[in-house]
Amino acid sequence: MNIALRIVTIALAGGVAAVCFGVIFNVPRRILGFVFLTGAAGQTVKQSGAALGLPPEAATFLGSVVVAVIAEILERVLEYEVPLFSVPGFIPLVPGVPAFHAVVSFASGNYPLGVEETVRAALITSAIGGGLGTVKALARIKEKPVV
Repeated sequence: MNIALRIVTIALAGGVAAVCFGVIFNVPRRILGFVFLTGAAGQTVKQSGAALGLPPEAATFLGSVVVAVIAEILERVLEYEVPLFSVPGFIPLVPGVPAFHAVVSFASGNYPLGVEETVRAALITSAIGGGLGTVKALARIKEKPVV
């Protein structure tokens, strides 16, 4: 598969996943296109980072930073709350495969592999939170502190 087709496929998959969860979360219809953008961009950056040899945690961190930055920009431009864009946008980044492998490993009695996959899923999930927190902190730096 050539690289352009692979990137388009990854972007479509991430965008569709984000929109589907946006519908489940009752995101207003008029902004679902922007939800698609956040999911597509985040998933594309994550998969590109992984293809370039980054560990899954680092690639996920970069993807979540992209989702959070786009959500912050859209909040200012469209005047909707950040979570309407970011929560569905983060869904494609969630480590479902390591979590599934952890459950299968525990169920089959392979506890060391189950623990390994659980830790991997937790680290990837932490990378999502770290990316969001980093952007949130930087985006609010000029605001008055709440003291």
